[in-house]
Amino acid sequence: MSREALHLSFGGSDAIEAFAAMLLGARPFDPSDEAAHLARIAREVARDRSRPVTPTMTVEHAALRALYALARDRSAEIHPAPAPSRDVETRSALALRLMLSLRHRQRAALALRYVLGVDRHRVGQILGLRPKVVDGVLSGGLAAIARAAGSKMDVRRNLIAAGRSL
Repeated sequence: MSREALHLSFGGSDAIEAFAAMLLGARPFDPSDEAAHLARIAREVARDRSRPVTPTMTVEHAALRALYALARDRSAEIHPAPAPSRDVETRSALALRLMLSLRHRQRAALALRYVLGVDRHRVGQILGLRPKVVDGVLSGGLAAIARAAGSKMDVRRNLIAAGRSL
């Protein structure tokens, strides 16, 4: 993952807060107080570790991993985001909204891989999954979004575009 992707700056938040918001089922553009609180806890947990999870895992990656575990308990409380009140929704906004209604692991994998730009290997490290499982989770999530959209849409491209607009 690039340094730029880790330290996105939009509305005063960063990639860890944006990831927290997405794990809580909210749009990452303006993370809630709860998302900011979870991100702070995850950062402290990552800093307090006496050694990294793996030799190549940075503090930022450890914070993302801790955040994934912390938000797992709250994932049962998440309800799909309502459709916007306006008549027109961009494809990237639609893809992001549908991603937020997926199960916790799929939502986390897609958010990390496409919205935040983390490479596939790091996604597996952060989520604690083998590479083949990561591929299955990603393809299942992309297929679920495409089905829910009800139209032909390049979900991968639209999620990347949503990440760029952060």
